[in-house]
Amino acid sequence: MSSHPDPVILQMLQAFARRRRRLIMLRGGLATLAVLIGVMLVVAALDYWIPLLRDWVRWALSITAYAAVLVVAWRQWLRPLLEVPDERQLARIVEHAAPALREDLLSAVELGRTADAGFDSAQFRALVQSGVALRVQDLKVKSLLPIGLLKRYIHVAALIGVVVVALTAVSGLRFGTLLLRALMPGANLDRVSATRIVILEPNPASQTVPQGDAVRLEIELQGKLAGSARLETEGARQGRVVTEMTPLGNHRFATAIQVARESLHYRVQAGDALTRRYELTAVARPYEVAFEKTYQYPGYSQIPPQTVREPSGGLAALEGTEVEVKITTSQPVSRGEFRSLDIGPAAGGR
Repeated sequence: MSSHPDPVILQMLQAFARRRRRLIMLRGGLATLAVLIGVMLVVAALDYWIPLLRDWVRWALSITAYAAVLVVAWRQWLRPLLEVPDERQLARIVEHAAPALREDLLSAVELGRTADAGFDSAQFRALVQSGVALRVQDLKVKSLLPIGLLKRYIHVAALIGVVVVALTAVSGLRFGTLLLRALMPGANLDRVSATRIVILEPNPASQTVPQGDAVRLEIELQGKLAGSARLETEGARQGRVVTEMTPLGNHRFATAIQVARESLHYRVQAGDALTRRYELTAVARPYEVAFEKTYQYPGYSQIPPQTVREPSGGLAALEGTEVEVKITTSQPVSRGEFRSLDIGPAAGGR
């Protein structure tokens, strides 16, 4: 024969377990958030104070920071939530929070879950449980697990929040960019620096260009000036190439970016500034696929209109003939231009 714990005791234990779970989640969330912002502030500070920190170093710092956050999240949040206490363990925790119930609550739970071996009676079990039930029915779970238990976590999280708000108010978007670079090391963002690089050409800085074209790059330095500037290009075949830019005076520098058959990324470094990566997308030039020519011959020739479709654009007809030409291109074009070359007396058509 087995008995069951008093429903009042079970209800109190379940309410206590729910309250405990919520506090664990809140504690874990505050601790994880505080550590995340804290370690990322350190990464952001290193990114700001160490000029031209290599990309792989920023990746390593951010990954290390995330590893520390995962450790804290596991210890303060995930592991306690996965370790679900049974009724006996909950009774011990409640007794620790309410010393007046020490030994009594656990005894009541154990008597409700222990099979009758003949050493006691159902009346005795019921008497013990009813006595404990009377003592816990008016017990406030919130008083056993007050929010004040998380006072330290709340204060630390609030302090970090104040620091973040203050830094954002002082530096504006510069601090936000620093924090984003730490949180997302792969994000394509300008480095926060005393030197500011303004790309004058090309405009826009990222665009589509024909294969084989040379794109002019011109920049202007503002803020803390520098005596040189370097262009870094990177393509699938050519790899990473760094070239010095030519000074033009008035804090301006220029160079040409040769776009071959593949698209490439580029960025500019000057002083302690490093721009985001811009992309020049290489596309093949459009070309003529076919020419549809409609000839309107002069009246004296008595030749009816004629339409031909040819792969070349050459025209040959009687003087006074009008020709309508429709060109089919290899890709859509937004605009076109017609140019005629007068190569001799025979070029009188239009």
